[in-house]
Amino acid sequence: MKKKIAILYSGAKNWGGVETYLSNLLLEENKDIEFYFLSMGKWGLTEKLSGILGDRLVVFSQKRVNISLLFRGLPKTLRSKKIEVLVSQGVVANSYARFASFITHIPHVCIVHSDLSSEYKNLLNRLFYIFSDRLLRNVTKRYIAVSEFISERLVQGGVRRDKIKVIYNGIKFRPKTKDQRPKTDKIIIGSLGRLNYEKGYDLLIEAVKFLPQNMEIRVCGEGRERGKLAELIEKNKLTEKVKILGFCDNVEDFYKSLDLYVQPSRSEGFGLTVIEAIEQDVPVLVSAEGALPELVFQNRTFIFESLSPETIAEKIKTAVTNIDDLKKETLELKKKVEAKFGYDRWLSETTKALLEFDK
Repeated sequence: MKKKIAILYSGAKNWGGVETYLSNLLLEENKDIEFYFLSMGKWGLTEKLSGILGDRLVVFSQKRVNISLLFRGLPKTLRSKKIEVLVSQGVVANSYARFASFITHIPHVCIVHSDLSSEYKNLLNRLFYIFSDRLLRNVTKRYIAVSEFISERLVQGGVRRDKIKVIYNGIKFRPKTKDQRPKTDKIIIGSLGRLNYEKGYDLLIEAVKFLPQNMEIRVCGEGRERGKLAELIEKNKLTEKVKILGFCDNVEDFYKSLDLYVQPSRSEGFGLTVIEAIEQDVPVLVSAEGALPELVFQNRTFIFESLSPETIAEKIKTAVTNIDDLKKETLELKKKVEAKFGYDRWLSETTKALLEFDK
């Protein structure tokens, strides 16, 4: 008989790595687990799963503060569905899930995708969320960290190392198709992700001031920083050199249009788009922050050591000048990436970790 496992999701306005992760987990046929998806409101991921999960999808109110959900709605749903393990990710979902686990005695597993201390620019918000995270931390039976960086941050924050299991995210590697990149005299440099502060796109835009005229930056994504980034582009008169493309419908086509992929993050729990770019044989440059160096196996060729716009620009110019050598190194890097970040390995390890708990 399949184990009944519920995932509590608090939502996000824009699609990101967490949504891709959960979508893959919930839509993959699993012979050992029957997944239930409990969504706090209607979001993009909720809409994608509606009509597929049937009565295994439950939508609660979108209110972030919901006493009824805390004491009645969530515990009642868990009991009626006979859920055996409750999974969550993110500070809001974690708070509700831990409280429900405390009430129902259903084991709680926390999947950690990012460093909590870097997610909130406002100091009061950050302190509040860190405090609430630690208040019921002991309720969680197991932490799944998506990188060694996240694992170490959890240990530094007081989580026992024996409660943490590192399971790297994974993607499906497909045979490389023929490039369909339009002919152009420009060097196209791209990045993909939520337009949030921690992604560092403002730093990349500032770096453009130090790049030659034949280099163009394309950023694919949406997020709360879009207005600020647009103002920064306008202020520096970079409208011809920087394009914010919005949500990316076809990421493969986006990667195939690039000469170089750059991830200038101030913090990164994993960095799925970097792996996707490497899969498409696109040379990558990443910051030295968060888990990004892990993705390129600490190879300094692919890492810029400082987040200053000048340093980023110099690294880009060096990469473009030596692009043929960088492409050869990327193909060698791809072999390591395929061995370590494969989809089947991720799914198998995650399934095993979630099946370890009984009611």
